[in-house]
Amino acid sequence: MTRSCSVPYYIQLQAIGSSLNHQEDTSNKKLMPETIRWRKLNQLITSGYLGKYPNYFLDGSPQNEEYLSRVMELIYSSRTKEIDTLEGMDSVLKSNNVDLDTSYGGYYLDGTPTNRKQDDLSSDNSVFDLRMPKGWSLEGINQLELSDDSLTIKTGLIENNFFNIYPRSSNKGGIVTVPLDCLPSLLLGIFYFEVTITEGAGNEIDLAIGFIKEDKRKLTDIKIKNIDLRVPDDRVVSWYGKSGLFTAWSGKREDKTFCSFGKGDTIGLGFNQIKDNFFITKNGNYLGSHGSVDSFLNKGFEEKNNFKGLLPCVCFGSWTGAKLNLGDDPTNLFKFDIEYYVKRNKREVMNDIETSKFIDNPKSEINFIDSIVMGYLKHNGFAKTAEGFEKDILDLRNEDVSEVRKKGFELCEFKEKIRELMQQDQYDEVIKLINSKYPTLFNENLKILFRLKIVQLLQRLDLEECTVRQGIEHASKLKELFNDQESHDYVDQISIVFSYVKVRECPLFPDFFDLEKTKIIYAIHIALNKINNLALVSPLDNLILQVDEKLASIMHNLGEDKSVLLINLLEDYVKKGYCLV
Repeated sequence: MTRSCSVPYYIQLQAIGSSLNHQEDTSNKKLMPETIRWRKLNQLITSGYLGKYPNYFLDGSPQNEEYLSRVMELIYSSRTKEIDTLEGMDSVLKSNNVDLDTSYGGYYLDGTPTNRKQDDLSSDNSVFDLRMPKGWSLEGINQLELSDDSLTIKTGLIENNFFNIYPRSSNKGGIVTVPLDCLPSLLLGIFYFEVTITEGAGNEIDLAIGFIKEDKRKLTDIKIKNIDLRVPDDRVVSWYGKSGLFTAWSGKREDKTFCSFGKGDTIGLGFNQIKDNFFITKNGNYLGSHGSVDSFLNKGFEEKNNFKGLLPCVCFGSWTGAKLNLGDDPTNLFKFDIEYYVKRNKREVMNDIETSKFIDNPKSEINFIDSIVMGYLKHNGFAKTAEGFEKDILDLRNEDVSEVRKKGFELCEFKEKIRELMQQDQYDEVIKLINSKYPTLFNENLKILFRLKIVQLLQRLDLEECTVRQGIEHASKLKELFNDQESHDYVDQISIVFSYVKVRECPLFPDFFDLEKTKIIYAIHIALNKINNLALVSPLDNLILQVDEKLASIMHNLGEDKSVLLINLLEDYVKKGYCLV
């Protein structure tokens, strides 16, 4: 059975812009003290702090309530930095008001690429040189049963012995280690996967989850399936169900005991190159971090970096089973809120950037900066601002305006007129103006015309120029006019506003109307640039994109700060401003 996979959402969050201003406010914690308390209690129970019979402490008696308060104070005060940073990690405080569609126009252009990294990450067919596992790799493995959906593995009695020549490795046998089908790219700042234990005896199961380093030189002939993740091994980072032992590296191998796990538990393991650690979760709760990703990758024969990357694996003992979740199925979400985890890490990086001190540009670069700023203003249709800026430059430089620059102002003024009409909700005038000068624009970019018709419909509903029934009929006609599944799906999405007497009371109305207008303006600008054989993005945008892609391309070679892996400069810092125009 072939699974339908998509790029996991938390992966997209690492490269596309996210409107971080709309993310969770930590002050929300004050609004739900009981919810926060019960979530902390649940984490303590799952982690084993309340023993095997936690219900004994939950009878509401004053003695037990006082005891629980002391335990929570003790545990959480000792882990203040880690726990407080991750407060609200599960879905209780998850915000639904985050705008994650940051294409701001490029989406509407048929066949027109914008930011290559963002577009490819949003596509299921091509990912910006980011390898992502899609499932198990079962080549040469025959001691197990695989479910019809190819996600669940079940083992019977495993009887095998092998001789492992790798230093400090195990020869015990009685296991089979199943890797995923590829190495996750080290261009990812954060990678994470989960398995749910479906078979096994009790709460302490003979199963381990981990990462194995893949040797570039193939010095040994040992197969992945024979590497035992249950015991310390120089090639392995792992968490073992029976003992709860989490083995990682930080200069040297370090073992740390967390809680055990068994049948019915969902456990997760990930690496975070931004904070340089591995982290584990159980039943949706963040348990902690351990070790160093860099130290582990650089640890090999003769202390040299001889490894391609980290291969996610699960080591099965006899009579065990587990179901894999890579976060690529929207109907089967992770138990752990990895999206929130990525956002919090991303916000920390952005806060560091925004509070950093920058060196002023030397005077020798003034002319270059002038041209970059002028190109940005013209490219995005800020005609009046551009003219004022041009006048200031002419006064300072005593230069003449060339014919090329005059022509640039003509297109700039046309873009500005489009923006003004859009902001005044004169959509028929926008269509008329564009058709008068660029009659092929809408024919070549039907998505722009479709979205214009949608915002026009929403405006009429907002002004009560038509009834809800008329709005529904108009939406049906749009489906007939734009006969493709994507347009039909979008009409279905915006139909939620029909259930409100006043459409502006719909929480999604600002996204469907106000933000959509901004995106359409940007889309029209890109289409005009294309028709006039101009660059699709401004010189400033292009400069930022080049810097961003250069940073991404060298990240896997860096041994120090990898925080920029979570940041897309154009999306996170430039295009956020378009919403304010």
